[in-house]
Amino acid sequence: MTSDEKRCFQEHFFRKAGRNLRSALAMIDTIPGACFYVKDAEGRFVAANRRNLDLCRIAREEDAIGRTSADLFPEPLARAYTELDRRVRESGEPAVNVTDSPTGDYSTDRLVKSVYPVWSGKACIGTMCVFVQTPAEEPVPAWHGRIREVTAWIAQNPGERITVEGLARRARMTPRQLRGAFRGILGTSVTAFVRLQRLAAARRLLETTDDTVSDIAQACGFYDHSHFANAFRRAYGRSPGAWRDGRRS
Repeated sequence: MTSDEKRCFQEHFFRKAGRNLRSALAMIDTIPGACFYVKDAEGRFVAANRRNLDLCRIAREEDAIGRTSADLFPEPLARAYTELDRRVRESGEPAVNVTDSPTGDYSTDRLVKSVYPVWSGKACIGTMCVFVQTPAEEPVPAWHGRIREVTAWIAQNPGERITVEGLARRARMTPRQLRGAFRGILGTSVTAFVRLQRLAAARRLLETTDDTVSDIAQACGFYDHSHFANAFRRAYGRSPGAWRDGRRS
């Protein structure tokens, strides 16, 4: 879709859904840490708020509109998201406080989400999802399967020197087996997962502490301030300082 087509697609959906949907989304957006998205009956994104986009490393809402979870996320994540939306659309019943869904940023946070049908008259025309991410009660989500132990260790030790060979020994696998397990279960490489865990840990520190950016970089396993700032900007579209300022404004 072109930019104009995406705007028309979005406006057409909101006209069908009625003004209450926009009001509900505006209200959700005032809740600190709350994320939302809206999808149409074909599972295509209609809207998403800034917090959701940031966590999923999507630069602009326009980049998501008209696309499906399968277009934006690797298969293990996309499958879980798509199935929950489908179930709500087909049953017409909301799924409330679901906690077994993977996070879009690959963090080991606990995702709590509720998905509601969006109606136009008697027809379900899509879904609206509201979710928050909170520190997990367990070291790592159950959906990590047989690599839970090693992914938990990575999340808890972002500042350590981490190699595929060392992780493979910890997981009692060969490096090749470990790489295959990460691809099959998480849909990403070992190296990419480690980087995302370091960035997620740094993001939490930026939001919850007054530690300097340099101290956070060192604590999360980055070579130096510059290395961290460049990696963070590539992932989230802004500098660490700008991210911290945005979360406190």
